[in-house]
Amino acid sequence: MAGAGIPLVGLDASQPAESEPLPADGQIRIIRVVEKIELEQTAIPYQVKYIPSNEVEVDQEEILVPGKAGLVVTQSRVRYEDGVEISRQVENERTVRQPKDETVGYGTKYVLKTAVVDGQKLEYWRAIQVYATSYSPCNSGADRCYPNTASGKPVRRGVIAVLRSWYNAMQGQAVYVPGYGYATIEDVGYSSLFSDRDWIDLGYTDAEYPGESYWTTVYFLPPVPANTLWVLE
Repeated sequence: MAGAGIPLVGLDASQPAESEPLPADGQIRIIRVVEKIELEQTAIPYQVKYIPSNEVEVDQEEILVPGKAGLVVTQSRVRYEDGVEISRQVENERTVRQPKDETVGYGTKYVLKTAVVDGQKLEYWRAIQVYATSYSPCNSGADRCYPNTASGKPVRRGVIAVLRSWYNAMQGQAVYVPGYGYATIEDVGYSSLFSDRDWIDLGYTDAEYPGESYWTTVYFLPPVPANTLWVLE
């Protein structure tokens, strides 16, 4: 090979090896071998923690302290034969920057707002999009008729059912639903079919029961309760 001007350089190898006899066909394969030290950077994800903030409006979130990913640097010895990677060995790995957690404030600040709904001016402190269904004493999906709500009031127009967590925190809360009118939270609904969305069930008498469902807005009316859900579940 030296006589042919094709010397082995560095880590190069041949088949057969230099110490072995020349094969019968006289064919010698030259394997060009290169080893490199490569550095790879990998981000360490940061955690996000949520805290209440009276500087942020209810149902809003604000980043109070930005997060920053950490950084790990990995040093590897990589072997290439004829330009193809055949092995990679980690020689050193170190954390050069620790992640910094992000702090997000969820709103606990109530701001009274106004809106014209169904031709009348409303004052409200919270408004959210919900999927509304309807029920009545004998149209609730139960095995029998239930004339009363969880709070003891009769099921009729003007009472609505919500998730148990909402009811526990806001029973008696006054609301307004466009096209339905004024109501209070008085009942617990079973919304396993709507676990992916905010949901309310509009109360009716059996004679009025419309059996309809649609997206709408529910307006929470003052006074603001002393204790409520800052984050609606």
